[in-house]
Amino acid sequence: MFWTIRWIIHLEEDQKPLELLIHGAKDQRTIGDIFQGLSVDRTLNVVQKEQLEGLLAGKKADAFSFTLLLDPAHRHQTGLTVALSASLTLRGCLARKLIVEYPTVSVRSNAPVPQTKPDFDIVLQDRTTRDDEDSRSAKCSQ
Repeated sequence: MFWTIRWIIHLEEDQKPLELLIHGAKDQRTIGDIFQGLSVDRTLNVVQKEQLEGLLAGKKADAFSFTLLLDPAHRHQTGLTVALSASLTLRGCLARKLIVEYPTVSVRSNAPVPQTKPDFDIVLQDRTTRDDEDSRSAKCSQ
């Protein structure tokens, strides 16, 4: 059986997610294999291919986390999602799930987000010390 899958691929933090609607995914293939093959899909434009190739460069499917969105229209506040394993077949991932139109899979890199050091210093001052100084200066001015 072949499926159409909507992919929401989260790139960098400051970039809008890449949304793709890809047709013809075989249900015997694993989620990881299907995802790895997205960059060669003929329906992608040049920018989408470059974004995917940059994201996939030298990475295996287990470097990403996959989530099946059961309510992609966000009608429910609970955020109905199911974590998927890259090694599961599409058929296994979708078994016993109600899918309307086509499944939606969200993809995020498992790479840790680099911690940046702030480019400013935070100076904390004891409030009681400052109050004492203020009261002393007020007395001196009187």
